[in-house]
Amino acid sequence: MKPNYFAVVLSKVPSQAIILFWVFWLAFFQIASAQKLSMHANCSRFLDKNGNTILQLDYQVPHRNIVFLAQKGGFFAELEVLITLSKADSILFQRTVADVIGVRNKYDTSSNRNYLNRITMLVDELQSGNPDKASRTELNGFPYKLELSATDINAKRSFNWNQEITPLKRHSMISDVELCTMSPADTTQYLEKFKRGTYLFKTEPSTIFFTDEVPEITLFFEVYASIEGKERLARIELLVEKDDDIVLERTVNAQLSKEREGLTIQIPTQGLKAGTHSCFLSIQTGENTEQRHFDFTIAERKEELWFALADPEEEVNLIRVFGSVRIPTDWKSMAPDTKRRYISQAWESMAVQANLRTDELIKIIRERIDYCNTNYSHFEQGWKTDMGRIYLRNGAPDDIERDQTSDDTRFVRKDFQIWKYQKSRNSTYLFIDIQMNGNFRLIYVNNDDLESTNPDWQRYMGESFDTGLLRN
Repeated sequence: MKPNYFAVVLSKVPSQAIILFWVFWLAFFQIASAQKLSMHANCSRFLDKNGNTILQLDYQVPHRNIVFLAQKGGFFAELEVLITLSKADSILFQRTVADVIGVRNKYDTSSNRNYLNRITMLVDELQSGNPDKASRTELNGFPYKLELSATDINAKRSFNWNQEITPLKRHSMISDVELCTMSPADTTQYLEKFKRGTYLFKTEPSTIFFTDEVPEITLFFEVYASIEGKERLARIELLVEKDDDIVLERTVNAQLSKEREGLTIQIPTQGLKAGTHSCFLSIQTGENTEQRHFDFTIAERKEELWFALADPEEEVNLIRVFGSVRIPTDWKSMAPDTKRRYISQAWESMAVQANLRTDELIKIIRERIDYCNTNYSHFEQGWKTDMGRIYLRNGAPDDIERDQTSDDTRFVRKDFQIWKYQKSRNSTYLFIDIQMNGNFRLIYVNNDDLESTNPDWQRYMGESFDTGLLRN
């Protein structure tokens, strides 16, 4: 057996050098991987009225895969996309697209939303002379090459994709099949190109569908027929397979009254198992049959539940601290899973209002709970005390003044603290250790609608208390 050259070479190198080599290689691999941008691209072929092939290149990038920068009252990402269509050594089409992607809040920068765009190209397959005699052998020998190169300007990460394209035959009966999610058309300008009539056919270049988000997949395709003074009947059959088992069969009989007619078929996702499904769509008119093959993947998104405490009964009291979420009146009768789901949605809602990702908000809340339990716990957990409640909601005060009451009160001297916040509503809170056990109670508040002032607060502080200390 011949020795492994790589192993022989390394055997003659000092061990320290070998370690440095692998450290360098691992670092290089991590850097190279970090430079890759994750996105999706797909191309579909259609025919125009002259029998030329139209290419529709759709590309899609999840918001969480690109870097957004805060500017101009929002968050913006930028993609530079280069699209090239070539044949042999000749470039037939080249275009650079600058995609500026803007969102209003930070939550959308890491959400499940996607940016989608479409570039349309006309492929002139026809050669000089009689187009019907165009040599298919020659065309197949030199297919078109479609390339897409995208760069995330903010992150300096790139994505490259290419696909060989063979034009449709001039007398093809059917286009390629677009996998879409369909909804009523909206006013979003960049989605105008995906509208067909009064509906928005939003293509999914990833061909991955989550059952909790997409109840059905819409297949859009065009059927082409030569009209000879009468309508023609087309028999369209759809076959969906998974692991060589047929999971769906559907037959549609369509009367074709136009030379180019768009049709749709829906595939319900409920009941389909996770994994890749192979689909065959065939059309038959008279004795002629033509088929298209495509795949899609069904995925089950694991429900991500957010929580700050292990006990949902404790956590619902924690949520009450923030006062921005209404607790259902039937909370006690809810099932445990329903309670967890409600709490998770409450945190997601508060994260949007705070312009944070949900995981960022949960991390902040947990850190504040730990701080409160460390510094304010006496006869109960620190986050449940008056100081803990204010700290949970507002974080650390910008200013704290500590002192004792004077001798002119009817009580012995007591410690008090004044917390002031300047960054939000210029709120002021006055706490006093009424029982002299370290458990400070809130007796005065200014600029916080969720708290109330004790009407007898001055009785605790004494007549000589300088109320000017409460100014913020």
